[in-house]
Amino acid sequence: MTRTLDPLAPFEILLERAEGVAAPLPTPLARLYGPLAFPRDAPGGAWVISNFVASIDGVAAFSDPAADPVPRALAEISASDPHDRALMGLLRAVADAVIVGAGTLRAVPTHLWSPGYIAPAYASAWGALRAALGKPPAPLAVIVSGGGVDTTLPVFQQAGDPALLVTTSSGAGRLAGATLGPRVRVHDAGATISARAALDATLAALDAQDAPDTADATRSRLLLVEGGPRLLGQFVAEGLLDEQFLTIAPQLAGRDDHARRPGLIEGQRLIPQRPTWARLISARAAGDYLFLRYRLRP
Repeated sequence: MTRTLDPLAPFEILLERAEGVAAPLPTPLARLYGPLAFPRDAPGGAWVISNFVASIDGVAAFSDPAADPVPRALAEISASDPHDRALMGLLRAVADAVIVGAGTLRAVPTHLWSPGYIAPAYASAWGALRAALGKPPAPLAVIVSGGGVDTTLPVFQQAGDPALLVTTSSGAGRLAGATLGPRVRVHDAGATISARAALDATLAALDAQDAPDTADATRSRLLLVEGGPRLLGQFVAEGLLDEQFLTIAPQLAGRDDHARRPGLIEGQRLIPQRPTWARLISARAAGDYLFLRYRLRP
């Protein structure tokens, strides 16, 4: 008899006290990650989570303005760790939408925000999981950009995967005449874009899609924010982030006076005026990497 091996060794579960409804993970994913649960009914109909990777010393993005003005994170900080990519795939697979900012798009211009793109080894499992949740094959990719974007990038040209561009009135004006994929929508948020405006536009776009199957165990929408630090800072400052998934990569990035190397939050000063505490609800390990999950406190 031929035995099929999973692509990765299982995560080591150090702590698990997340509450809610367990996602119906197919056997390969359940064996890899263990239980994954989210609240069934979220206030306002949406549960917002974020997923980032950071170095031991807290660097979540970096660039060298003299040589490369584009913020970078994924490959350099995580070293494209396969367990980190599998977790990214898992969270995308259970999400209704993945929300990213323009800086993240510039950092990975050819990226597609689907589980199969980031972790293709589990492609069949991602499809089975989304089907069991009553979700369409791919989450809605939401790009938040105050200015212009390159509409020829793959995320805006996919024939099958839906995308939403949330932009300002001036950004929408620059898009006049642009050719977009058949399932790409543009939302004009006005003069500026708040996290609330981006969230509301995302929920409206999801509602405009085919109604999800009642098999969706979470009932409320699950929205995943993947970056960058400035967009995440807006969600935190406006009290819209419910959970933070954080991968700690086993390297020291360092900082100096010549280039900005932001941590998770950029553009917002939380303490001492707005302290934001969190409760550790899950911890896993794979090799020398730590995979933490925090529930933000009201």
